[in-house]
Amino acid sequence: MTDQNSQFFAILTAVGEAKQANAAALGTAWTFAQMAVGDANGTDPIPSRTQTKLINERRRAPLNQVKVDPGNASVIIAEQIIPESVGGWWVRELALYDADGDMVAVANCAPTFKPLLTQGSGRTQVIRINLIVSSTANIELRIDPSVVLATREYVDTTVVEALAKLDFKHSALVATTANIALNGVQPIDGVPLPADARVLVKNQAAAKDNGLYTVSAAGVWKRTQDADASVEITPGLFVSVEMGTANGDSVWQLVTDAPIVLGTTALTFEMVAGKTGISAGAYSVLTVDKYGRVIAGTNPTTLAGHGITNGLRVDVVSQQLPALAAPLPGGIDGTGNGGALQIREAQEVAGSKTDFEYAPRILFHWQGLLARDLAMSSVGELLWGSKVVYHAGNFNPSLKANLASPSFTGTPTAPTATVGTSTTQLATTAFTYSAINAYATTVTASLALKADLASPALSGTPTAPTAAAGTNTTQLASTAFVWSAVNTYATTVTAALASKADVSTSLRTGSVSRQRPILSSPIPAGADNGGDGAGGAAEIREAQEVGNTQTDMKYAPGLLFNWSAKFARYLKMSSVGDLVWGDKKLFHEGNIADVLATVALQPNGRVLIPTKDGTPLYLQWYEGPISGAETVAYPAISHPVPFPNQCLFAGVFTRSTTDNTQSDQMFQMVTWDRLGVKIFPQWFGTGTQSLVKPLILAIGN
Repeated sequence: MTDQNSQFFAILTAVGEAKQANAAALGTAWTFAQMAVGDANGTDPIPSRTQTKLINERRRAPLNQVKVDPGNASVIIAEQIIPESVGGWWVRELALYDADGDMVAVANCAPTFKPLLTQGSGRTQVIRINLIVSSTANIELRIDPSVVLATREYVDTTVVEALAKLDFKHSALVATTANIALNGVQPIDGVPLPADARVLVKNQAAAKDNGLYTVSAAGVWKRTQDADASVEITPGLFVSVEMGTANGDSVWQLVTDAPIVLGTTALTFEMVAGKTGISAGAYSVLTVDKYGRVIAGTNPTTLAGHGITNGLRVDVVSQQLPALAAPLPGGIDGTGNGGALQIREAQEVAGSKTDFEYAPRILFHWQGLLARDLAMSSVGELLWGSKVVYHAGNFNPSLKANLASPSFTGTPTAPTATVGTSTTQLATTAFTYSAINAYATTVTASLALKADLASPALSGTPTAPTAAAGTNTTQLASTAFVWSAVNTYATTVTAALASKADVSTSLRTGSVSRQRPILSSPIPAGADNGGDGAGGAAEIREAQEVGNTQTDMKYAPGLLFNWSAKFARYLKMSSVGDLVWGDKKLFHEGNIADVLATVALQPNGRVLIPTKDGTPLYLQWYEGPISGAETVAYPAISHPVPFPNQCLFAGVFTRSTTDNTQSDQMFQMVTWDRLGVKIFPQWFGTGTQSLVKPLILAIGN
């Protein structure tokens, strides 16, 4: 009798166990074909593995459906449908038969009556066996479609499975942007995810784990129902993404080729529609991906930005070598009538030319007022005008003598005074010799009328025989010989120049040009000092076309040096001809004396030391009056030269005025200021007083 203690189950028969083992060992297929139902003659049957038939079989028919349980891969579901025209008995026992007709599985069930339609309660009845097997790998799930009746569940499941095989999937809420852990609730692409949300996972380190997933609130994510089997993942699969900062409102395509084994094959998704990261607008240069989408756009303002490499560029580092030269000789245009800055060389010359006239140079013009050039001599000296520019390689202030009380070394020289001079002017050895020689005037007058054989100094209009053209000896050259030689050379040069092309209308690169380009920047030199180093490596600048009425440094001709994105500084010429680096005047042999220290070397002396900020530092030393007795007040002492601003420090030393008399007095410093000091002679013992003097050292500005 069936009650709450009854047990219902299905098992393989001994034949079924043997056939499954054989199929697994040989790798052959094994197929379920029919299901039988019976009433067990009204008893409560217990399935036995030794059974070969039912106790009382009532119906045997082909299976309506056989499949693996989607929720458990070790369970096979076999189904038979009993139509309304069959019945009139109880169903208590079930059996499965394979294609060979052998009963391979048996089951019991809770008794259920199958009525006939003629009984007034006819119905179609679904009978299922859920059979647990060790493996479904070799079980062939096949049914005869001519006898299948579709249940509603079957239809629903089949429709879902068919839809899942389509290339278009249900949209995902978001798509990943990086490798993630596939578990728990987490934000993706700026969107907090709710449980059960659909996510397109496309950036996993192991690309086989990419695909469509459902978010699990507390556990591992599972693949979505429409994308959890290999048959549902097809090449060209499309899926839309609804939200996200980077991937919102986009469409993605699976570009992996078949065959695809889910969980083994690497899956690659690519965006075919959506955001590319470029803002709406007009662009002159575009980048297009393989789908024809614009993914980048720029509006370059340089030749390089447009891919042009053979133009003369500005504002960028250039490897080009333009050769600029003026058609005029390399001397200075002293009126300042040239361009603000000019790059000049007089002629196309080689290393045979060493005259400074041919030196490469930059000319600075102050319109209508002054011009000066910065040139390099043939031995590498840098000259400003005709003055050598001093630098660390050719100038050491410590080796120069002071203007005041200089102390010379070596063999100093000086201009020789005229004979008979009797002033404080220095007397050279030449002057001394001339003064002594004046006593031999008779001899001198006699000899003055004769020329020396060695290095004679001739006067009047001396003549000599004219040497033959081409002579190259120590013979004297007359003016006729020199004129003939020069005229021959001029004829040769003229003939050579006649074959040269006129290039006065072309600015050439790669060779020296005899043109006179006038270069100027449209940006005022005072308005853009290039402090950020954003200009070209070197720029030639003048703010405006100005005349000699302008003297402000912002109109000065200058050369701007730029260290890209780091620093910039100008080299300018002031309206009075000073060369200025940034805002600091450069020194040369014409103005170096302005910055040398001034020294007055006397017993009471002083030194003036220039400083960087323009406030000179003074050092004074002097002697005070001899001390009196301790009871006699010692007077205040004034500095020989009062300090302009303040006395920073003063110290006192004690000097004895005798070699052999003991004195126990010593001077102490009391106070000091810019005008003088106050000191005190302290007596310490029984020695003689009034024998010492103070020596004061003071520093101020």
